[in-house]
Amino acid sequence: MRYYRRIRPTWPVLIVLAVGCSRGTSDYVSVTGTVTIDGKPADGVRVDFLPANESDSSVRDRYASGYTDKAGRFEVRSVSGQGIPPGEYKVTFSRMLAHGKGVDPKKKTSNTRESLPDKYLTKEKTDQTAQVTKDKTDFVFDLSSRLK
Repeated sequence: MRYYRRIRPTWPVLIVLAVGCSRGTSDYVSVTGTVTIDGKPADGVRVDFLPANESDSSVRDRYASGYTDKAGRFEVRSVSGQGIPPGEYKVTFSRMLAHGKGVDPKKKTSNTRESLPDKYLTKEKTDQTAQVTKDKTDFVFDLSSRLK
């Protein structure tokens, strides 16, 4: 009986710690958008949202990616499969082509090449950003296929 009394007071403490340390799913928002290249909807573009501030303690769930469909629409998902927390993000883009045609990102294809300029490919070079809030979750990115 003493063992039970000894453990019992620790359960409320453990529950409070577990709830206090976890981030609620209500903090996540679904992020969608459209990508155009030279004004036309872009199919097969990988879109990555990367935290602008690396010191964020929840950085794992702040990385999100997705692919555009034929209409250029995308939805990004974090590693946990959810949306992402509101905040400032750098946005990168990549689109692989083989023989002038888009490549299904889920299939391995030989003779592929990157079709977008280098300035869109990395967090350090991209000039594309997104300020995600509870009210601002849909973005439009108009990219240029030409080097500037």
